[in-house]
Amino acid sequence: MNLMVELAFCLLVLAGLTAAGGNFRFSSTVMDIMEGEPVTMECRFSRKTDDRYLIWGYVPPRSSVIKQLLHWNPGEQQPTYITQDTHHYVAVKDFARRRIILKISKTTKQDSTRYFCQLTDHLVEHNRTDFCGCGTTLNVMAVPPSSPPSVSLHYPPPVEITEGGATRLLCLLSGFYPPNVQIAWYRDGRKESSGISQAPLSRDPNDRYSTFSQLAISTQDWANADLYQCVVSHPTLSQPIMKEVRTRALHLVLRQV
Repeated sequence: MNLMVELAFCLLVLAGLTAAGGNFRFSSTVMDIMEGEPVTMECRFSRKTDDRYLIWGYVPPRSSVIKQLLHWNPGEQQPTYITQDTHHYVAVKDFARRRIILKISKTTKQDSTRYFCQLTDHLVEHNRTDFCGCGTTLNVMAVPPSSPPSVSLHYPPPVEITEGGATRLLCLLSGFYPPNVQIAWYRDGRKESSGISQAPLSRDPNDRYSTFSQLAISTQDWANADLYQCVVSHPTLSQPIMKEVRTRALHLVLRQV
């Protein structure tokens, strides 16, 4: 068979083996995203001459055959779309950086499938080559119901504050969706801008998110302030959640320790 087909056999690349031609390598082999979110798939190749067809393909539902989605003719920058839904996909050919990109701006459940890239000297609508476990699997998950965050404010015991030169306030958030959330700190009604750190978001098996924010303060600032507040904003809330600690009441405890 004279047809030269170089499918995305990324196992060769991952194993460190290279051959003459244009082996492909995907930037990710599994991608999990929520419905409605954008996604970008990138495929890199090693060929240095732009004299072959470059193809994006996918596996249709209830099929085991790779079907062509779009392709670039040799030496051309604009893709030829095979699918009728041309507005759903954006394809970019960057031959100088040896890569082709496929973007979906707003994913749907129907986009969940396995995607492949290919380099060939002859176009065919379908490719029956063994997949060899390569390609990118896109899993588009249903958006879970929105949920507001549960917020709690924690501060150290008075004896710990008297012993050290600094302390921290901790604002914990859990059980919220969507993941975009804002946390702000206030001291006596004025917004704090320094001494703040926030942990990366973590997601539980139910697609609920958690995070925390810390405010580092000196013992002097703690003693001079009357009120510290953690204020949380989230799309599910009609107004922010505010948690506070009144340091004036704790000052009385400090004097008794």
